[in-house]
Amino acid sequence: MADEEKTRLLHQLQDKSEAFERQAREDALTGVQNRRSLDERLAQSFEIATRMQQPLSFALLDIDHFKRINDEYSHAAGDEALREVARVLSSVLEDDAMLARWGGEEFAVLFPLATVEQARVRCEAARAAIEHMNCDAFAPGWRMSVSGGVCERTGLSHHEKLVSRADQLLYEAKRAGRNRIVG
Repeated sequence: MADEEKTRLLHQLQDKSEAFERQAREDALTGVQNRRSLDERLAQSFEIATRMQQPLSFALLDIDHFKRINDEYSHAAGDEALREVARVLSSVLEDDAMLARWGGEEFAVLFPLATVEQARVRCEAARAAIEHMNCDAFAPGWRMSVSGGVCERTGLSHHEKLVSRADQLLYEAKRAGRNRIVG
């Protein structure tokens, strides 16, 4: 009887441990990876790609005019918009790409073994899919769009420089009129 109880408690402890691990790596709202998780993976992948002289690309995607969704519809509509964008990105990006919610209305994508042109094409497909989303269920009449910056690790000395470069390109996309991918 005591052994059965110990076994049951051990299983409960393992289940809770796995749940905590998921919480530490997963964005609670969207179900995709969180920034911490992607940042760790990016550092590892950058090191490997540099050592093996392989391509590696990274993108930052930001929902255009997101504040207006919250202001004009509601924060619940904004939450649903984030969930839908994450769902569309997950379905459009191929399995080898790692998607994460980077913060607020921003998503990041790591493309191991992809050139910047390959990553840009995939981000463009994601941008087009988001542009064609039907938002009537949470924000009737709203047209969703994203802007993005995509870059490759070539010539960069550290993974943080890759993130910084993608961020610069994202802001170029915003300045150029939004709803576009630059890279």
